Amino acid sequence: MIRTRSVVLLLAGAVMVWSAVVPQHAGAQTRPTRVILFIGDGAGTGYWTAAALSADHLATKTFSVMGLVETGASDNKTTDSAASATAYSTGVRTYNGAIGMDPDSNSLTTVLEVAQGRGLATGLVATSSITHATPAAFASHVPDRNMLWEIARQLAAAEVDVVGADRLPCVVGEPGLKARLAGF
Repeated sequence: MIRTRSVVLLLAGAVMVWSAVVPQHAGAQTRPTRVILFIGDGAGTGYWTAAALSADHLATKTFSVMGLVETGASDNKTTDSAASATAYSTGVRTYNGAIGMDPDSNSLTTVLEVAQGRGLATGLVATSSITHATPAAFASHVPDRNMLWEIARQLAAAEVDVVGADRLPCVVGEPGLKARLAGF
């Protein structure tokens, strides 16, 4: 139920963003002033097919443009969210578990870092922990998605303008993490 509500909220947000950046009259040539990327983590073609079959109306059907992105891992037919989000954030396929790194474990420049370099405001908001692979892939670079302390350190140093998450990252056996990361 919570996951369904999150997807509905993300889709509703996407519709609002789309209507804000798409010209309201035919022929208008304006550039968007804001870009917001919504990622339905784990929402592949099967998910959307099931949603379309079970719902009378999907907000996504009102979009004038919609696409499908294939974010396969470089080392496996099955992709995890770390490799997938790295493909989204950098345009480069990588191995499962890698965040912001290429298949040879070299750091890659992310779209968030490009935006920061251009003086644009940036943000990361997640319905998971902010150190989860999907949001982490936009502002951190680690060879293993389980390096939560290093991901948190890099996110704190990234100077992202807006950061929000459903819960703080938790690492079993590491007391005091919530207190140290309370700034998230």
